[in-house]
Amino acid sequence: MIRVQLLGRFRMYDETRCLNEEAIHSPMITKLLVYMICNKNHIVTLEQLTEALWTDEKSENPYGALKNMMYRLRGTLRKVWPVTVSYTHLTLPTKL
Repeated sequence: MIRVQLLGRFRMYDETRCLNEEAIHSPMITKLLVYMICNKNHIVTLEQLTEALWTDEKSENPYGALKNMMYRLRGTLRKVWPVTVSYTHLTLPTKL
């Protein structure tokens, strides 16, 4: 079972592996992962994601930025849990 700690410093862990903020190397990707964990039972729109991630600023290309962040997040998760977790649900809609 994978556990998630959201209070204090972020970390995801099981009996043998741990993923923390330092291993992710990006505060924005950590923020994306936390947002997705907190909204795992909801359909999240691209607009909701961009509003949650860029609260003080606007991205010129939010879809491209999110696509890149999702790619990097899936790669980071695969390094820690290469076989045990399915990442197919970590995708963005094809239309804005």
